[in-house]
Amino acid sequence: MSESTAERTSVFNTQDPQSTLLSVNMSSVTKLTTVNYLMWSRQVRALLEGHELQHFIDDTNTAPSQTVVV
Repeated sequence: MSESTAERTSVFNTQDPQSTLLSVNMSSVTKLTTVNYLMWSRQVRALLEGHELQHFIDDTNTAPSQTVVV
């Protein structure tokens, strides 16, 4: 599950909803509009790189297989 506000985004552990897996402060990121994509994109990329999450938006992270064989 996720919870979002204008300033903070949290991702919770689905097995233990009281446990937060990640909490990101978004207060310094400019709100995306039709004219500021470049500035917004650079801010979001820097934020993701700061939390070592950039591999989720570029092609360096390979997707897991769709089928799990036991």
